Amino acid sequence: MKMLRKVTFVAFVFAMMLGAVSIYAQAEAPPCEGDYLESVRTIGLSFIESLNDGDLDPWYELLADDYELYTNGTFVPVDRDTSRADTEGFFTAFPGFQTEIHMSNVSSDCRFVTYAWTSSGTNDGPIAGLPATGAMGSVSGINIAEVADGKIIREWNSFDLFTLLAQLGLVTLESPNTGGESMISENAVMTFVERFDAIFDGPNVDIADEIFAPDFIGHAPLAPELNRQGWKDYVSSFYVGLPDITQEVHQVIIGEDRLVLHVTYTGTHTGVLFGVPPTGNPIIVEAIGIFRFDENGQVAENWAMLDIGGLLAQIGAFPPGT
Repeated sequence: MKMLRKVTFVAFVFAMMLGAVSIYAQAEAPPCEGDYLESVRTIGLSFIESLNDGDLDPWYELLADDYELYTNGTFVPVDRDTSRADTEGFFTAFPGFQTEIHMSNVSSDCRFVTYAWTSSGTNDGPIAGLPATGAMGSVSGINIAEVADGKIIREWNSFDLFTLLAQLGLVTLESPNTGGESMISENAVMTFVERFDAIFDGPNVDIADEIFAPDFIGHAPLAPELNRQGWKDYVSSFYVGLPDITQEVHQVIIGEDRLVLHVTYTGTHTGVLFGVPPTGNPIIVEAIGIFRFDENGQVAENWAMLDIGGLLAQIGAFPPGT
């Protein structure tokens, strides 16, 4: 496993590691506090407000001309027009969809806005090429928006499309196995990232006992609310189907008592996964995790978003044409 062991922080924000350096020469920004901080948060959350109002124009106007969106495991971004068209397609599938924000966080330099959300509504139109079911469904996700000069210049989005399709009765697969605020320093973050990354070198899930609080709560796709042992069981279950899975960290973003990780998982499907027999297919999955720390420097709560739908497509879980 290749771990980003040398971490350079600038104002508590980890350097971008997606293979491209931002080309935006930002004007010197005011201190990240007060009205300016709230204006950045408002820009970052504009997508959710537009969704709930059923009017995408205000959000679209806040996208930079060369806006890029990386969504659910894609490494080739889409532009703002494609992003709008995709969102309008979702409106067609779920007219009246309403979205609730569970948490939002602005990085300490006012560059990134991260938020976790859940949208709910009735499926009255086709989705992912599948017919409308008339059933209620909900989908959860995590977004990271990069803001500069009053515009969203880049965004990363991960949402659990598979669970939504399962709620609508369009797919059925086995779930993975499950069992049962303070500021954090640079050194604590570096230690946590290194120890968390080491979990996926083996796996070594018992490391979770060191970095997760005894009353830890985890939220993950296709799983009930997880305690610490449940989280360990959940991670271990992926190694049954993907025994060589590894994790690579791309971004680390710090703000308040929360840490955001953007990672990629790679592996080979050589065992049963979600009830799907081994195919030998290589897989690559992007994920975003939010970690809330307690006063003891341990993780008290985690929100994880993996592209389960993309993973299942790579192992041939969906019939052709779905």
